[in-house]
Amino acid sequence: MFKADKGGIFINHLRTRSFHGIWSFLITAFLTANLLSLFRAEHLAGTPLESLGTAGMIHKLLRMPGRINTQEQMTDIMVPSGHPLGDALVRSGCG
Repeated sequence: MFKADKGGIFINHLRTRSFHGIWSFLITAFLTANLLSLFRAEHLAGTPLESLGTAGMIHKLLRMPGRINTQEQMTDIMVPSGHPLGDALVRSGCG
């Protein structure tokens, strides 16, 4: 059962076998999963993107074309207006 659990959270190929290394990896993985879940609940609820899972967010949202402009203290993220995911992201309040 432990081997199946290790495969489910992808720790069966870690480069460390020490307790602290594995513990640090698990804490980072759990924090990341919780932040993605919070992002989905706070910003994607009520949009066509709310059904995206973790892999969907990574493959669809992060690969969306766009441009970042930084000027002094301000950062603007521009997404194409005709892109269906871009429009949904703007409606969610994140874009």
